[in-house]
Amino acid sequence: MTPPGEIWEWALGRNAFNDPDLARYTGGVGRQAGVPLGDNVIGIYTADEAVNLAGGFKLIPWADSTIGSVELYNSDGQFQAYPGRLPVGLSWDMTGADIEAVYDGAFQFVPFSGSVMPITFKGMSDDGRLAIEIDFGTFIPAQTPGARLHRIAVSRGPNWTPDSPG
Repeated sequence: MTPPGEIWEWALGRNAFNDPDLARYTGGVGRQAGVPLGDNVIGIYTADEAVNLAGGFKLIPWADSTIGSVELYNSDGQFQAYPGRLPVGLSWDMTGADIEAVYDGAFQFVPFSGSVMPITFKGMSDDGRLAIEIDFGTFIPAQTPGARLHRIAVSRGPNWTPDSPG
C-alpha cells in the first residue's frame, strides 16, 4: 500500500532498493533499461533511476542508495503530467512570468554555459526542508516569460530530516 500524500513528500530519504513502499516503483533500479520485470511494471527502468511515465515522475537515488530527488513532469509527449499536488504552490499552468510575479525572486536563474540546456530556476521551500528546481518548456531565455513549467525536481534541502520529509 502506498503511503498517504504525494510521492515527493514521502519517498525522499527512503532506501531505493529495499523500502517496501517504493518496491512497485524501484523494482528495476540497477537493471539494464528495457529488461521486462513482469506484469506489475508501471514504467521504464534504467540503471540508476526509476521512471514512471504514466505517473509523471522519476525517482533518483543518491550515492547512499536513498531517494535523493523526485522529478515531476508536465505532459511532454513522453511523460503524462504528474496528477497530484505540486510543491510550494506551483501548478503546471504557471509560466516564467508567473514564477517571477508570485515568488518575487525566491527562485534564482541557474546560468549554464556549454551545450543547450533548459531554462532552470532553483529555490527552497519556506522551511528549508525541500530544494526545488524548475525547468521551463524552452531553451531560449527570451521565451521564458511565456513558457510553461516542464519539470520540477524536489530534493532534500538543508533542513530536511528523515522524520519530517515533505
